[in-house]
Amino acid sequence: MENRFGISNRVTARVSLAVLLLDDLTGLPITGSNARAWIEGQKPPVKKSDGWNAFLELPPGSYTVTAEGGTFSRITAEVSIGSKLQTLLLRLSPNRLYRVPPDCIRVEGRAEPGAEITLFPRGRQAAFKLLKDAGAGDREIALYCSGSTSPEGRLLRLTAPDGSGETVRTGSPSGDGSGDISLEEPLLNSYPKIGTVLAPAVRTRADGKGSFFAVVRVSSADTGVVVQARGSSEIIKEFPRGEGSTLTAAME
Repeated sequence: MENRFGISNRVTARVSLAVLLLDDLTGLPITGSNARAWIEGQKPPVKKSDGWNAFLELPPGSYTVTAEGGTFSRITAEVSIGSKLQTLLLRLSPNRLYRVPPDCIRVEGRAEPGAEITLFPRGRQAAFKLLKDAGAGDREIALYCSGSTSPEGRLLRLTAPDGSGETVRTGSPSGDGSGDISLEEPLLNSYPKIGTVLAPAVRTRADGKGSFFAVVRVSSADTGVVVQARGSSEIIKEFPRGEGSTLTAAME
């Protein structure tokens, strides 16, 4: 994303913030009118055909960026703007209107109102693999990502051979070709290269009535979906896949 944008043949404007909206399920940019980003009190961004949203001539300061779409849930993020171009990647989660692909499961559930819900498939995923051992306290992990799958901004569930695990949010690649990806928070546990399973995770929140919804990508080798609900207490349950495309998860 360039830091100058042509408004006419003679006038250019400085791009202060470039926001890329991604479908969190597919990892692909959301283009056209399928989603929008905005900052309250500021001019709408200029939408590019490749999915970027360019906010022009923002004064330096802190802003809240909001994004949503007809089939995507609303998300917000905080960003600080200075004199240089700032970029922001936002992954939008599917809502109940999203057309669920054949390799995914639609999860409808109930939990304590306001509880944080994390979901991930139970099995061995091939999309992500550790390239080297990762230690407790590390702020980076080395990942192999198959195909065009992007690791940036992903929520991943790491499960060690002994069954212990944690969910982490990735940041940006190191840029040196090493495969190292930054983490928003340091690892709590250690994970060996051999035997550690990495699964794409989904996070949402139960509404005021305790209802929640998510779409989880699964493979033919996955036996079910693990759901973790964190409210006044923590509840973890595993639900078998079954034969249908919808799974009901009662976390009460």
